[in-house]
Amino acid sequence: MPRRRRRAVPGRGRLGRAVPAAEAGSLSGAVRAGGAAPPAPADRSGRGPGAPPGAPGGAADPGGADTIRTVRRLRINLVKAGVIALALVPLGAVAGLLWSAIAPAAQYVVTEAGPRLADPETQALIEADGWFAVITAAFGLLTGAAAYAVGRRAPVGALLGLVAGGCAAAYVALLVGGAAAETARAADEGITMISSLDVTAPGVLVAWPLFATVVFGAIEFVIGYPPPGETAYPPPGEAIET
Repeated sequence: MPRRRRRAVPGRGRLGRAVPAAEAGSLSGAVRAGGAAPPAPADRSGRGPGAPPGAPGGAADPGGADTIRTVRRLRINLVKAGVIALALVPLGAVAGLLWSAIAPAAQYVVTEAGPRLADPETQALIEADGWFAVITAAFGLLTGAAAYAVGRRAPVGALLGLVAGGCAAAYVALLVGGAAAETARAADEGITMISSLDVTAPGVLVAWPLFATVVFGAIEFVIGYPPPGETAYPPPGEAIET
């Protein structure tokens, strides 16, 4: 006895699942025409079938670009700071030699209790402090202007380099100047005289970084800021130059 073939009922799938009439008609029409089945519908979030999760509409995450720009800007500032700081250290030796050539050295007498000033009323110590402050402040002004010329696009790194390099250069100037001016000679009756150059006011050591940062900020204020009545930001709709 021949087997009776079951007739497909419209609106029913192979597994007995109810299929809407419009969908069943479109599927059957596509199969009869020899075409492929229609693509899968998009997700409710707007992502396509091949889009990665978390990216609406297949667009890239903008947070990654911001992170890359931040890291790049940080690296540029650190490089600027290191270059400026290293460039100031040799200038400290030059400032120290200039200080030893200009400032008067104090005369000391070596006794059993240690070195004592040969002239307790001498002004050499005050003059040494003053000349050190003047020389290092002049170097600070020059290096601050030079740092702005080469590092104005990375001002944070330039300021860090000026502070660190200025402190290091002032200390180098103190060591080099003191070593260049220190001498010892024998006087009468076995008395030894020592010429020494040193600072008695530790505050003069910050003259270099202080004046460097002041001139850097002054130039930035005069050149970098807009005149009164203008804004530093362009009006809406205009691109910001980088």
